[in-house]
Amino acid sequence: MLKKFFVKIAAFATCAVALGGTLFGGLSACSETEPELYNFSKKYYGYFNTDAELVLQLPEMTDKGIQLSKDINDLLYTLQCSFDAGSSTSKLYAFNAAAAGAKVEIDEHCYNELQIAQKMYAQTDGFYNPGVYYSVDLYGFSAREAGVTMPYDREDPSKQLPAEKYVSAFEELGESFADLSLEYDADSGKYYAIKPEKTVTVDGDPNVYSLRIDLGGIGKGYAADLVDELIDEAGFEYSYFNFGSSTMTINKDAATEDEQWPLGFHNARGGANEYYIIWKDSDTSTSTSGDNEKYYIIDGKRYCHIVNPKTGSPISTGIITASCSGGDAAEADARTTAICAMGLERALEYINSADVKGAGIKASFLYEDQDGELTVYTNMEEGEYEIVLGQQSGTTDTPGSSDQTPEIPSWVFILICAGFVVVVFAGWLIYKKVQQKRESAEAGAENEHSGADSVHTEGSDKDSDN
Repeated sequence: MLKKFFVKIAAFATCAVALGGTLFGGLSACSETEPELYNFSKKYYGYFNTDAELVLQLPEMTDKGIQLSKDINDLLYTLQCSFDAGSSTSKLYAFNAAAAGAKVEIDEHCYNELQIAQKMYAQTDGFYNPGVYYSVDLYGFSAREAGVTMPYDREDPSKQLPAEKYVSAFEELGESFADLSLEYDADSGKYYAIKPEKTVTVDGDPNVYSLRIDLGGIGKGYAADLVDELIDEAGFEYSYFNFGSSTMTINKDAATEDEQWPLGFHNARGGANEYYIIWKDSDTSTSTSGDNEKYYIIDGKRYCHIVNPKTGSPISTGIITASCSGGDAAEADARTTAICAMGLERALEYINSADVKGAGIKASFLYEDQDGELTVYTNMEEGEYEIVLGQQSGTTDTPGSSDQTPEIPSWVFILICAGFVVVVFAGWLIYKKVQQKRESAEAGAENEHSGADSVHTEGSDKDSDN
């Protein structure tokens, strides 16, 4: 009863109420008072198993923009070789393959990202934990090299759940991320990660499992942060970089008076153009996580790619998507992932904490109760956001999407239908008129032909008399 009341009033204290979902709309068009802009767009395919896009708003195309797009491609390739757990040539892959207790040389990027992961692990009380590698793989959501099989594999993970003995063993193993150590040798300039001694075994499985790390939860954010630095260095003030439609770094929007982007966050239970909340922002990073990105359903229950580190299984807290803007993109990625795993009370406490609201970070999440009723919560003050739950938001100009379809007002639709009827009726009248003229012409021609025959006959009779 209380939750229904929340939905009707739209906001209560720092908790906004309504419905919502994942991320981003489309680049806004220039206003009539602004000079026409050239939108330079460059797409990058396949990095970290997703796609990215750079958009620059320019008065004219420059070689500088083309060079920036090439520099970004080089950077993304370098980062993939550093911490893509699915790439056999990456530094993180080498760490994962090492034995428990091993000291593994990594590079600066991998070192920096692991530092961020440790920070966010501590800040979220372990609800963000990249040590869930085996748990994610167990449920069939990790990227593997071709031909690699594991003893816990099922014929079709989307139709059969894993054995509980693996779920509990891998959850226990993931907790050892807290024991990960990092070292930097200033004399040699080398970076190292020291693997925890912790191992687990499972009855009937000959393997001994040691900690493996999946940085996919913050990898796109880390990359977006570095891309944004390149954009700033190149001097492109009006721009954004969109990584997989879940992570963005945005600068200013040249097409709006306040130079802010309207950001729409997708309703995880809605259609393609349905959002649950919209707010405006600029010169920041934005991230979203949700259970609608990768999932399957078994016996009516949804299993998604976000694993709760406290259970070793996909999230089932009722929080179906979380969004935030502010701070570094890598931290934002970790933050939204953690919120989805926290559950309602803990998530509310977290988004209103000194680490989040106190740091000026805007956060919201969409909660689904057992009856399927949706409620929006946010740490923003009233007037800083707009709840659009249940609305088609195709007319909202937000960065990242190019397939928006504006909703046609009902009166315009009626006029279009009436016009169509008029055109069809006019066409029918024209057709009948033309048909009548054709029939009249054919009748006249037939009469002339009959008259000619009569004259000919009479002449023939006279000739025969002679």
